[in-house]
Amino acid sequence: IGSFTSDWALSQYGLFGMPVFIAFLAYTVVRFKMFNVKMVGAAALVFSLWGLVFSLLFLETNFTAQLIVVMTLVLVSFFGVMLIRSVRQEVKRREEIAQLAKTLEYANIRLQELDKQKTEFLSIASHQLRTPLSILKGYIELIKDGGYGKVTKGTVEVLNNMDESNEHLIKMVDDFLNISRLEQGRTKYVFADFDITHLIDGIVFELKKKAEDKNLVLEWLQKEPFHLVGDEEKIRHVIFNFVDNAAKYTNEGTIKVAIEKSDNGLKVTVRDHGFGFDKIDEANFFQKFYRGENVKGTNVTGTGLGLFVCKKFIEAHGGKVWAHSPGLGQGSEFGLWLPLIPTKPAETKI
Repeated sequence: IGSFTSDWALSQYGLFGMPVFIAFLAYTVVRFKMFNVKMVGAAALVFSLWGLVFSLLFLETNFTAQLIVVMTLVLVSFFGVMLIRSVRQEVKRREEIAQLAKTLEYANIRLQELDKQKTEFLSIASHQLRTPLSILKGYIELIKDGGYGKVTKGTVEVLNNMDESNEHLIKMVDDFLNISRLEQGRTKYVFADFDITHLIDGIVFELKKKAEDKNLVLEWLQKEPFHLVGDEEKIRHVIFNFVDNAAKYTNEGTIKVAIEKSDNGLKVTVRDHGFGFDKIDEANFFQKFYRGENVKGTNVTGTGLGLFVCKKFIEAHGGKVWAHSPGLGQGSEFGLWLPLIPTKPAETKI
């Protein structure tokens, strides 16, 4: 300003003002512990505007004009302080968000590591349990068959109860093993052409006695062979699980197993007159460790892993699973659809 007005005395303010301005910038850098562009820019803008308005006091000789300049200077100071504070708060919030993101990232890495350790432990523990349970099953069968001497009727009943409990434990351990293999990507699929009708024949034959013991009718009328390409063992596991659950959660009536062609694939359904379920269960049945609200308060036990494993096995074939029910106490339908030839390659890691 002094240069434009040819006022030598006024130009000296610039000479001394520049070091003050530089000192102010240095202060903002030290004060906020980093060279934050927004913070420094806001402070520099306010300081420059304040200095410009303040310099007008030396240019104006009229008292009214000087009064207006003083009022403007007060307003600039007030709003300048407010601007700096708001920018400072924004910078602080951004720093807090960045720190929170780092903390969450660390926590996520830690959770992934813990999940990996859990899966490894589950795999090791399940393997260690599977062997003695299989041996126990063998000895129970030997005792029942008279391999260690004559067995009374009462002892046979006890052995049957032991065998049933042992089978329950074996199934639970198998679920844990399947989960650990799925999570580690070690599930092996062997694809080949097979007759799914024949496969269901075997399942129905195996579970027929269990249904009859509860006075249930297990209905399977299909005789026409249906062929598809897939892992026969995995598909058998899924259909067996559906029929076994239907027998477990049904107290009276009929369980109907059916198969039909649908959308260049095969659809298998298992319908029962059992407990039924609501929309919340329907949306969550295939989640890991989920136990339906419809079985709480009953003596039916489970891990909540079976249907999750079934879903993963069918999805590995490019298929889908579902569960439908009109409501509690009105029965249910569990089904699966499989393409005749898998459209999605499955994991084959060992």
